[in-house]
Amino acid sequence: MKTKKFYKAKELFCKVIATEDTNNYNLVLKLKAYNALASMFFAEKKITKSLELLAQALKLSKETPTITKEERDNIYFNRSILYLYIGANIKALQDINKVQNHIIIPIETQYVKLLIKLLEDELNDGINEELLSLRVKMQQTDHMEGLVRGWALTIYAILTSCPNSELVDSSKENLVCDLTRISECEKLREKSLALLQLAIFLDLKHKEDQSFIQTLINKTKQFQVSDPLLVAKNHYLEGKFIQTYLHDDSGSLAAFKLALETLDTDYDGLLKADILYEIIRLKEPDYLQMQALELYHNNLQNNFLFTHFHELALPAFRY
Repeated sequence: MKTKKFYKAKELFCKVIATEDTNNYNLVLKLKAYNALASMFFAEKKITKSLELLAQALKLSKETPTITKEERDNIYFNRSILYLYIGANIKALQDINKVQNHIIIPIETQYVKLLIKLLEDELNDGINEELLSLRVKMQQTDHMEGLVRGWALTIYAILTSCPNSELVDSSKENLVCDLTRISECEKLREKSLALLQLAIFLDLKHKEDQSFIQTLINKTKQFQVSDPLLVAKNHYLEGKFIQTYLHDDSGSLAAFKLALETLDTDYDGLLKADILYEIIRLKEPDYLQMQALELYHNNLQNNFLFTHFHELALPAFRY
């Protein structure tokens, strides 16, 4: 739910871009406002409006290309994020290649290019090496938010392309170690938990080592967070673990019901659909009903992973 401050800020940014004074100082301020507004519309998932604002900003920036070079880098960077989100990967690559690194550090553009490769399903040993190299660089710069995104890419890549490889085993200890560091940063605590949940989700999907999944689930219980969606995901994933490895229907049903009770009453997203599916499946519904639910659920699963992964992996807008 957006706050009054959010809407007030949006109103003020709109006033800034509507000003007719175009001296150099005001021009830069207008471009910053365009990028900030585009970010706010993206947060509301109004992608078309966000793209329109960035197109207007890019046109304006070309009037004085030298003065506005830093803001133009931000425009191209932000637009690449939008294109990634809607799956226009070629356009995302075209825009990220136009970033001249006047203000955005090279490791950030390298990250976006790697994300594009990953989303294009170009999963191979070369990408895995790039991922490891990128994560090491982020560790060295102590860039915690970047480290979260780097791990999101790494977890997704290695568990999707080579779930039973030595690379998975060698990454486990580093993951737990880095997550301990990241979780100490209060503003990244929720993202750390979401990252753990991504690892658990993919581990369960690929039937990974039971003891390691149990370790990750135990670690999620140490997080004190207020977001009901994250708390519900904890219960849901624990229910899936109990169902998959312990074969305890009553225990998994209790976990799924607790997940459902934890969600906000007005939440009607993918997680709720997944939880309801698991509860109904355990209550032995009519065969045809179950068949319909299976088809629906199988189509939903990729969307669930897509949404969870993108929330973690996409960089923040620049302005």
